[in-house]
Amino acid sequence: MNRSLTHYFSSLSLLIFACTMQAQSLKIDPILLEEIELSPDKWYSVYVILEDQVDIAALHQEMKKAKMPIDARAVNVVQTLQDKAAKTQPKLLEKFSKLSNVRAITPYWITNAIAVEANADAIMKISEWEAVQLIEAMPRMQLFNEQPPLPAPLTPENAEPGLRTINAHKLWELGYTGYGQTILVIDSGQNGNHPALKSNFRGNDVDIAQAWTGTRFPEDCGIFHGSHVMGIAVGIDRETNDTIGVAPNAEWLGSPFKYEACDLGQYGLSEVDPLAHFQWALNPDGDATTTEDIPDVINNSWGSEQISCNFIYRNTLLAMEAAGIATVWAIGNMGPTSNTTASPASLNMSIINAFAVGSVESESEVVSNFSSRGPTSCSGIGSLSIKPEVVAPGESGGFVRSAGEGIAYSFQGGTSQAAPHVSGALLLLKEAFPYLSGEDLKLALYYSARDLGEVGEDNSYGNGLIDVMAAYNYLINEGNAPVPPTPANNDVVLLNVKTERSVLCRGEVAIDILFENVTNINLNELTIDYFLTTNTVDRKTFQWTGDLCVDCTTDIQLPPLEDLQAGAYELVVELNNPNGQPDERTRNNLIRHAFQVVDLDYIEAQVNDKYASTVCRDAKVVLESNTVLAENEHVEWYDLPVGGLKIGEGNPFLTDELVNSEIFYADIATTFSVGKTALSDGEEATLNMTSGGLKFDALKPFKLVSVKVYAEEAGGRFIKLVDADGNTLEQRIVRLDPGEQRIELQFDVPAGQGFELALMSGKPLYYDSIGASYPYEVADVMKITRASTAPFSLRYMFFYDWEIATNHGCGRTAVPIQVNSSQSANPIFMFASADTLTLQDGATIEFSHDNDNVRQLTWTFGDGVTSNEANPLHTYQNAGTYPVILTIEDENGCINSASLEVIVLDKMTTSTNEVAKAANLIIYPNPTSNVITIQTNEAIQMQVQIVDLLGKVVAEIEANGSQLSLDLAAYPNGIYYVLVNVNEQQLVEKIIKTD
Repeated sequence: MNRSLTHYFSSLSLLIFACTMQAQSLKIDPILLEEIELSPDKWYSVYVILEDQVDIAALHQEMKKAKMPIDARAVNVVQTLQDKAAKTQPKLLEKFSKLSNVRAITPYWITNAIAVEANADAIMKISEWEAVQLIEAMPRMQLFNEQPPLPAPLTPENAEPGLRTINAHKLWELGYTGYGQTILVIDSGQNGNHPALKSNFRGNDVDIAQAWTGTRFPEDCGIFHGSHVMGIAVGIDRETNDTIGVAPNAEWLGSPFKYEACDLGQYGLSEVDPLAHFQWALNPDGDATTTEDIPDVINNSWGSEQISCNFIYRNTLLAMEAAGIATVWAIGNMGPTSNTTASPASLNMSIINAFAVGSVESESEVVSNFSSRGPTSCSGIGSLSIKPEVVAPGESGGFVRSAGEGIAYSFQGGTSQAAPHVSGALLLLKEAFPYLSGEDLKLALYYSARDLGEVGEDNSYGNGLIDVMAAYNYLINEGNAPVPPTPANNDVVLLNVKTERSVLCRGEVAIDILFENVTNINLNELTIDYFLTTNTVDRKTFQWTGDLCVDCTTDIQLPPLEDLQAGAYELVVELNNPNGQPDERTRNNLIRHAFQVVDLDYIEAQVNDKYASTVCRDAKVVLESNTVLAENEHVEWYDLPVGGLKIGEGNPFLTDELVNSEIFYADIATTFSVGKTALSDGEEATLNMTSGGLKFDALKPFKLVSVKVYAEEAGGRFIKLVDADGNTLEQRIVRLDPGEQRIELQFDVPAGQGFELALMSGKPLYYDSIGASYPYEVADVMKITRASTAPFSLRYMFFYDWEIATNHGCGRTAVPIQVNSSQSANPIFMFASADTLTLQDGATIEFSHDNDNVRQLTWTFGDGVTSNEANPLHTYQNAGTYPVILTIEDENGCINSASLEVIVLDKMTTSTNEVAKAANLIIYPNPTSNVITIQTNEAIQMQVQIVDLLGKVVAEIEANGSQLSLDLAAYPNGIYYVLVNVNEQQLVEKIIKTD
């Protein structure tokens, strides 16, 4: 039978079978079945829910009836669920392993289910198994964000208006600030280094795996949604007392998930389905008998617009509630249309599960236009049909201020911002009533909410705006006695622990700590214990004494760590015995700090010793490094310790004129060549393609400076750097001439695997079809693994002789310069007999200066030789470009410098002017922004080189004719030399490339 007809009848049979299965067994969720009917050839991520389930609702009621303590309930729930999965899943997992068209098999116990990727045929077969109750599609998770973040200011000694709207400040006045409670925010990640989040990360005082589902310190991605949400729940910058969180003394856990703008690879995670986050939350430390690791509240400012009453979430949220955890959901931003509650917020197993939160404007208390409305699409009457349950501030004068990127703050708005107001309120109530369950606390917020909008519960405001003080009183009126807040009469808070940098060179490791006195008297003494987790026996103790006022902070340096071998370390610092007495709040006393030691020495860099401790205003200053450099290393100078602008390179380096005190930063760049060096000879060298590229891994970050390519015809090419998930990291359009040429890319490559350097479009490039010997690699830096054009993995595609550069392994060295603004340095003029020499003629040059009243002077010739003569002669031994610097001290004691470049060539048979005159050769324009033209009076054979100031040949071209144009657009601005060889004679012309 014709293959297309076979496929048609196969698909038709599949659809008929699917509809039959739906009618007969209802074992496939209708939403999934509809997708299969539309796309029968796709693979689907699904949950296979087993028939044998724990009756979690009945278990919950039994435990409540028995008045089982909250901690005991959590242990009972976890053990019961795990036992059920252990008894029922092994045989089914064996069947899965034998089934074709199934992959990524993940068993779960939080709901007795198995997640798989399967095609339609496999899903149909699985639905026939007797042990299977239902197969559901894995929901598509998305964040509820109303608009991209906007910059927001710092507001020291301030609390955000939304916190007062819900009366959080009234609980603070009673002493309840969330201390001892923990929240989990499932979101885009969190910026663990943000000043409003850093000090209350739970991973500071427990193993990070119990506080964060990634493998590295917490990070955020995309629009920093998760950081913003977390800040509203618990954020505070203790150094400035800028309070953005409802429960600023609570601790937080994070679990990042994959969404359309977020790559989980940066967390060391593969893509995981939503169920994994909740299962981890029930047992972060892997011990079912412990409960301190379990969060009290889980905030979910996400969901799916694909409305569903999912079985998988129903059982999961019932399990969380039975374990005593309060789950909170943003209702979604699809308002003002009715019946737009997102899933799983649409679920209604009870009037407060799932607990959906809508948004109001903080000051006017009017429902936000974007806030989704009920009723729920899930069956129910009365209160069970109404959504949301409550509302909270999701905008305040426009949007809500909270934590953003880096150390900044941002404005964002949406029900994503309303939900953490509720989550923070639950943390405050949990501190006051720790023996109550999340269900009890949500009911208190629900019943005490202030009615808004229509009288009574409605589908815009739910039961109304939460009031945490009213909920506190409601619980007391219900017969619950609040537990007094943990005393803070004798309390210090460890705010930060840091080393000079996260990657350190050989030598001492200095440790700086910042702590705050929150006792009710001045702090006079404190014991500080610190140790490395690799050597817990060698605990060090530092006894601090001083006089620190109430609510004041101080930073101190601890005695350094010494003699550490290269490797990764975790430092633990703990504060004890303030004023000689036990600390009453110990959960904020300990921080873990990770750092790495590499087997390198720090860069030695300083101001030239001719300068005094201060520099006169308007002076140019000579910076230099004493570090011994390899042939492939050079010194670079920056304006910031990390990132920033490269302001120059070379050793020594002459600054611009300085008006104010500044700090310069020295780095060492190491360049490498990697990859096939040239196009092969023979037939394979004539092959062209217009797409494809090379796959490579980056073992550490590096810069891809340039590559060599071969073009048959002139024209544009579009080149991209793509990550393993297909995201474009860098891109460039280059215009090429026919033949071999080097193209500048300057692509920044992060550490990671599966990158591709790809030709995306434009005219073709040459490639090798044979002769590749993968991998091409630089040890500990990167490796080119294969061609990306399957199945021809042994081809070598397009990009030859890669030039890459890495920076120094433990960062830059600061060189501070103090400028004395009360004095002014004299100008310097310097002259040379010529600035172009040849070794053939001896390469000797005479220098002179024109400065009066000089006390002392020093010439630095750029080849390691110096002189203190007024008008020295100097002979160069090797070809190259040399920066020459003259430094003088005037009669006022001010030191200043000036420089010029000398180029030394191997030979030049005739003077520049004679060569130019004989051929009537001119080079124009000069300066140029991109193209230069070399023109002669007749057609001749020309060999042309472009040389940079380091003597490196950046381009070589041979041509016949009377005119040649060179495009310099791809080269950085600066000074270059054009070397033109004509009939064994050479013209050298200095040109300036500028914008």
